[in-house]
Order: sequence, then structure tokens, then C-alpha cells
Amino acid sequence: MQHVDTIPNDKICVGLYPSQIKAKQWLLDLIEKNQLCAKVLGLEFNHRECCFNYQLRRCKGACCGKETLEIHNHRLIQAFEQYSLITWPWQSAIAIVEESPLYEYKTYHIINQWRYLGSVNELNHLSIAPLPSFSRDSYQILIRYLQNANPIIIELE
Repeated sequence: MQHVDTIPNDKICVGLYPSQIKAKQWLLDLIEKNQLCAKVLGLEFNHRECCFNYQLRRCKGACCGKETLEIHNHRLIQAFEQYSLITWPWQSAIAIVEESPLYEYKTYHIINQWRYLGSVNELNHLSIAPLPSFSRDSYQILIRYLQNANPIIIELE
């Protein structure tokens, strides 16, 4: 389990949790629900050949050769897919346009890699600041907004 800012872009990032304990509990629940192997995933340590869940028929046996690691890992990735973070779909930062003809204003909210960088009234001479730390709340707010509001988006170079 890693902080999201330390995960390379080409790796799968699954879920956003407020603590390592919550993340581990989610993973244990996922393991049980999908009959994955906690021993293979490094969450169970014992000296027996098969894990405890295999004895209870809650594991398909990747720990003791009853299931291949290839099949186990394929099932793991399938289980992860519904929880994976959405990859940043743009090549660079974007500006989300907020405007109101009634109140005669136009503001550009600058976002990059799911991180809010600030707001400006003009895009001229815009300098993109270094990325702040990833915010779980900002990510979730942005995802919901982009899926539901259909805003005007300008990709910045």
C-alpha cells in the first residue's frame, strides 16, 4: 500500500482510503469475496503449504498449486478493475470554464492530474505551478462534477 503520489502512472492504483488499516480491511474483504489467496498477496504468513482460507474452501489454492498464479492474478486484476482510479485523460493541465452571463463573470479552474491548482480570470501568461499532493476529496469531487455537469474544458499546453 502506497501513498497515491508515489505510484508511477503505468501502475494500477486501486481505491482511495483514509488510512492503511481501512485499505487493508478493504483488501481482505475483496480477497474473501473473490476467493483470492491472502498468503499469495502477502497478507497471511504461515509455514503450511496451503493458506487457512484454502482449508475453509474460501481460496482456490494459488498458495499450494491448485490454481496457477497466472489465473489467480488475472482474477485479482478483474476484481480490482471496478475500484481502479480513473487515469488522467488529458496530456496536460486543463481549465474548466465557469461563467455566468447574468453576473458577467468568467473564471477558469486549473486542474492537472486530478489536482486543483487554482482559479484565474484570464488564461494569458498562465504558469502551471508544481503539483500539490493528491487529495482524495478533490479527486472524488472532480470525477462527479465531470461525469454529471458536462463542463467546457480547455486543454492547456
